[in-house]
Amino acid sequence: MNKINAFSAGIATAVTLAVLNTVCAAALAIWPDGTMAFFNSFVHGLDLTSLKSTQPFSLFRFMSGLAGLVLVGFAFGALFAFAYNSASSE
Repeated sequence: MNKINAFSAGIATAVTLAVLNTVCAAALAIWPDGTMAFFNSFVHGLDLTSLKSTQPFSLFRFMSGLAGLVLVGFAFGALFAFAYNSASSE
C-alpha cells in the first residue's frame, strides 16, 4: 500500500477545515437564522437555536477560531497519516 505523507495530510486537513470554517462564518454572518435551521437538520430534531451566541460577530473571534481549527486540523491529519501508515506497513 502507498504511504501517506504526514505533513501533506496535515496541511490538507488544516486547509479543508479553514475553508469550511470561513464558509460557515460567512453564512452565519449573512443569514443567521437560515444557517441555524440548516445545522438543526444535522442533529435529528435537536434545537440548536438556544446555543446561538448573543455576542456580535468579531474578526478577532473568527481569526482565533480559525487558528485553533487549523492547528487541530494539522495535528489530526498528521496523526491520521501516521496511524494509516502504521496499520498498513508490511
